[in-house]
Amino acid sequence: TAGLIMPVSGIPSPSRSIWQSRYDHDFETCKPYYYSVRLEDPGAELEFTVSERASFFRVSWERTDQKNIMIGLTNPGELNIIDNNNIEGFELYKNNVRVYFHITADNSFRAGIPENAKTPPAYPEYYLTFDVPENKKIGLKVGVSFIDRAQARKNLESEIPGWDFNSVKEKARDRWNE
Repeated sequence: TAGLIMPVSGIPSPSRSIWQSRYDHDFETCKPYYYSVRLEDPGAELEFTVSERASFFRVSWERTDQKNIMIGLTNPGELNIIDNNNIEGFELYKNNVRVYFHITADNSFRAGIPENAKTPPAYPEYYLTFDVPENKKIGLKVGVSFIDRAQARKNLESEIPGWDFNSVKEKARDRWNE
């Protein structure tokens, strides 16, 4: 759990309500091991699948506008940009439980803070801008741990070592059906 992960297009806004999007349930698939939806406002397709301690997101945009993924914590914590492909941090939950995370992207991104955002915001947030053509899928993987950031990265690397989304989805389906 790395807070909010939401595809948007155009100029990023500090208002999380603008991150929201309309969607039609006719263009939504929801299974215990897989979710996909067409987000109308950014013109994006979002899908994700899971392993035990990691998740794999895949996003594509049909527009030529700037393509962003908003990352924002929903609890106190830290959100640190490591380089143009990696983010790490933690969120602090009830009873001082820390959930550490490591996020990695298959395409380089430029990270920024939305213009007019509170500095520092109550809950840290960044936008990640991807310079990709319309309809190109980008991957984002998230590993989590209750131990530390390094363990979150190890969990991600051991459970989802590559970028084969369909393989991860099939393993999750098989695990669910056991």
